[in-house]
Amino acid sequence: MDILKQFTLLDVFLVAVVLVTASIIRIFYDSYRERKRLEELDELISVYDTSMNMYDEGILILSDSQDILFENKELERIFGVPKEEITIEFLQKKVLIRTQDSLQELGLLDVLKKHAVFPDAELRVGNRTLAVTLSSNYFRTKHNDAENSSWHIVTIRDMTAQNKLREKMKSTVLGRDVTTGLPVRQQLLRDLHTLLAAKEQGSIIPALGMLAVDEYHHLQSQYGTEKIDFLLRSISKTLSEALVEDETLYQFDHDSFVIVFANCDDAEKAKTRLSSFEERMRDIAALQKVKSDTASTFCNIEKPYPRTEKILDQCLRGLYRKNTSEAIEEENTLSFNKDRMDSLSIRRNLGKREFEKAIKSNRLLVYYQPIYALKDDSLIGLEALSRLNDEKEGLLMPDFFLQKAIECNMMTEITSHLLDRILSQKRFWFMQMKKDLDTTINLSLSDIKSGIFSEVLEKKILEHMIDPKTITIDISEEILEVDYEAVFEECYMLNKLGVKLAIDHFGKGSISLRNIGRLPLHTIKIDGSIIEGIEQKEDNLRLASGIVSMGRKLDFEVGATFVDTNTIKILLGRIGCQFAQGNYLGKAAPAFEITPLLLDA
Repeated sequence: MDILKQFTLLDVFLVAVVLVTASIIRIFYDSYRERKRLEELDELISVYDTSMNMYDEGILILSDSQDILFENKELERIFGVPKEEITIEFLQKKVLIRTQDSLQELGLLDVLKKHAVFPDAELRVGNRTLAVTLSSNYFRTKHNDAENSSWHIVTIRDMTAQNKLREKMKSTVLGRDVTTGLPVRQQLLRDLHTLLAAKEQGSIIPALGMLAVDEYHHLQSQYGTEKIDFLLRSISKTLSEALVEDETLYQFDHDSFVIVFANCDDAEKAKTRLSSFEERMRDIAALQKVKSDTASTFCNIEKPYPRTEKILDQCLRGLYRKNTSEAIEEENTLSFNKDRMDSLSIRRNLGKREFEKAIKSNRLLVYYQPIYALKDDSLIGLEALSRLNDEKEGLLMPDFFLQKAIECNMMTEITSHLLDRILSQKRFWFMQMKKDLDTTINLSLSDIKSGIFSEVLEKKILEHMIDPKTITIDISEEILEVDYEAVFEECYMLNKLGVKLAIDHFGKGSISLRNIGRLPLHTIKIDGSIIEGIEQKEDNLRLASGIVSMGRKLDFEVGATFVDTNTIKILLGRIGCQFAQGNYLGKAAPAFEITPLLLDA
């Protein structure tokens, strides 16, 4: 009996050991399975975070229990709210989707239940509407019974910028202006060829008139791009409706129109028609409360011209003579500003032909200004600045020639030429001295308006084999105020390339911190008007210190320009400014003068 009793106790003990061991194994197995599931999710999130956090893609991962497991920074931009506000309740109530197969607006989460791809959809958040491509995928782990073992991955690609660029390229191919829908200069040249051929046969007597909106870029700055674009659309619509037989309207440039009179047997009648068109333009501007003047010129094609470009050149010269004579008269009457008069004199001598010659003869130059770290006075970068070596006037600063280049529609060619020079020089320095300092390139409003700057830059970077991380694109705060949305789109295209973005002249304008925070910025540069008075004006010093503090909170690097004295440099170092440039630290100079600095760096 005792033996049986001992056997029973031993058996119980063994069974208990087996059960405990099995439980421990089960616990470890469950723990291992959960850890593997989490590792799988972490790996997936890491992939999205590192390789798909692009300028136009928002990534959202939801669990089956509708917990947000992951979201990237792009969702803040796409939804237009801070990260903290992106919740399930927000997605259900605030985010609506309109898809091709559904005219009604649905909640985002309702649409996602289909686990499908919607290539053409509209995403609406409050008053904001974006063109998007929407896709939703449903993932499971191998162990379906595990808690939170499945999740949705939602990808929202913002197609707004791409659609605008596609429409612009499509319009260009079709020979139509994006803003007004009118045929553009290339179509005008083709039609003029046809008219000249008919004229030589004696069948018609062609003529053309040119109309322009004065101070177009000043109007953009004063009223904003959207209002001036609306003005141009209104003008084009009104003039188009007023055309009669044998009259055709073209968009010659962003601020000018051309009317071709295919058979002008009465020049005086055509001139009267042109004057009536100009009066309509003034009436439209007055109706929209835009303080703008207009100019016009008439060209009767009496002689056979070998090239149609000469006809247009004759019109442009007539139009420009009117504008410049009025400008000079006003300048003499109002202010007698000698610098302004000199600028007008120089600009009168600059035309498309002069810029083309300057590019071909390498008289469009690049100077470099060194940028130093304030903590150890080390050379950390160079800012590329353009100069024009004019045959008559000598070395000209950008203020004297860039505006004229915009008026001559030469900025695309100039930008491409300067990028080639800057990046080839940068490549040369790297190959010869293994110096690959950060190079800052300024971005103008006309470059942004072109819609293709990021594509051109990408092409040049590949051609010259440049690391995009060593390039910083400077954007003036003033440009942000003129057309924030255009800058916003261009910034995200540039960010995708891997270049760094900087806001220059920060503190001069009144751009909101919310708008600054939405941009994928790396650097802000304090405006020179604040820096120049920092020694004498305590308010300027406090303002600069506040900008530095704000930059740190937003994780931006903060620099300063116009550092012309050692005192300014010391003060900037004390308030935590990270880098600086200016005449005290080093003036802008051609590449051969900068090379010794690189050797010493």
